[in-house]
Parts: sequence; structure tokens; C-alpha cells
Amino acid sequence: MKKVIGVLAAVAAGFTAGVLLAPKSGKETRQDIANKAKDAKNATKKKADQVGVAAKEGFEVIKHGARDAGEEVKEFSEKAGKAAKALAGDAKKRADRTVKKSKKAAKEVESIAKKHLAEE
Repeated sequence: MKKVIGVLAAVAAGFTAGVLLAPKSGKETRQDIANKAKDAKNATKKKADQVGVAAKEGFEVIKHGARDAGEEVKEFSEKAGKAAKALAGDAKKRADRTVKKSKKAAKEVESIAKKHLAEE
């Protein structure tokens, strides 16, 4: 943007110097200046319109990208939550089996200990 403004300023300065130094009548010089000012105004408006369109399109791209990313995160979170619930359920089942096996083993050890103590 700074380059565009710099170029426009340089063009305006060069044009102004050329018009003021050219061998024309005052009326012709004023008309040339008015015409060039009008052309510069139109060129500036055109460039501003182009920048506005580009900004609007860029905003739309960012907006859609953010929406898509949000949907992706939401979907991932839902899947992660389901997976965590499944793992928690599996862990509970395994823990319950381990407790049952441990109790069974403890009863067997108690039975063996009683048997050996009774023999004495």
C-alpha cells in the first residue's frame, strides 16, 4: 500500500512539474491539471474498490476456514470423549476381574494356610 501511495505521489509531482513548466496558456494548464486530478481521483477510487473487494474476499476465506476448523475440533472432541468412555468402561471391567481373581487367590492361600496349620 505504501508503494502505491508513493508511486501516485511521484506521478502527481512529475505531472505537476511538467504542466507548470510546459509552454501552455493558463487556461490550458488549469484544464490539464483538472483533468489529471480527475484521472488520479478515478484511479484512486478504482484501487480503493479493488482493495475493498480483496479484503471482503479475504474475510470470507478466514471466516469459512475458522468455521471448518471449529467443526473439526468439535468432531474430534466428540470422538475423543466416546473413546475415553469406552476405555473407562474397559478399565472398570478389567479392574473388577482383577479384584475377583485376587479374592479367589486370597481364599486359596487362606485355605492352604489353614490346611498346613491344622496338620501341626
